[in-house]
Amino acid sequence: MHHFKTRFTTLILIGFLSAGAVADTISVCHSGCDQNDLQQAIDIAADGDVIVLEDQTTAVSNIIIPGKILTIEASFGQTAILDAEGGGRIISIAPDSEVFFRRIEFRNGRATNDHGGAVLARSCDTRFEDCRFVDCHANEGGGIFMSGGNCRIEGCTFTSNRANSGSYQYGGAVRILSGELAIHRSFFKGNSSSYHGGAISNGWGDGHGSGGKITASNCIFESNHATYGGAFHSYSTAGRTIHFQNST
Repeated sequence: MHHFKTRFTTLILIGFLSAGAVADTISVCHSGCDQNDLQQAIDIAADGDVIVLEDQTTAVSNIIIPGKILTIEASFGQTAILDAEGGGRIISIAPDSEVFFRRIEFRNGRATNDHGGAVLARSCDTRFEDCRFVDCHANEGGGIFMSGGNCRIEGCTFTSNRANSGSYQYGGAVRILSGELAIHRSFFKGNSSSYHGGAISNGWGDGHGSGGKITASNCIFESNHATYGGAFHSYSTAGRTIHFQNST
């Protein structure tokens, strides 16, 4: 896999075009679009394609992105809600994927006794821009669980997400086991964990996950709660880069 910054610079400039290929745009809505099902749109999409969600709200859960390079976004000027209605995790992203989410609200995802109530990302690169995570629950990472790879979060809000099931509860909003996490201009409010990291939890204490490199700037953490580290918890800072700037 290439370096994270190189990949997402390419994403911004040419929309995840791969090897000079021309990206297609696939519209998704209940009626009158290219596809009426998000999973079908993902399955037929080629690397570099853009999937545009035209409906304001879509009831969806257990979506799988199988190692592709995609942009998934709301129509221009809108926010598209993906609502699992408590029926499961919203999206799982397979290794070696590169996915850019823009203007998406992830709502009511559930991963009971599992990881990533809204998004589970393993050994892949993700970017979330102007997204919202609302009332998503898991035992680790109510909003996002990441293990390996890189994740960039810009201009997003995390509200009332929880890590509250299973034997371990880490990261009400975001759980990073390893990899690199960059968060900018984002707002965390009312997230909670029954154990570590009401908003963000980093690493393990028993050697199963070394933790990740975390940088955060211009973020606000308000009324997040946990037994240890209401806003942020890391098992150790040894060998890890953790940098918070202009954040409260």
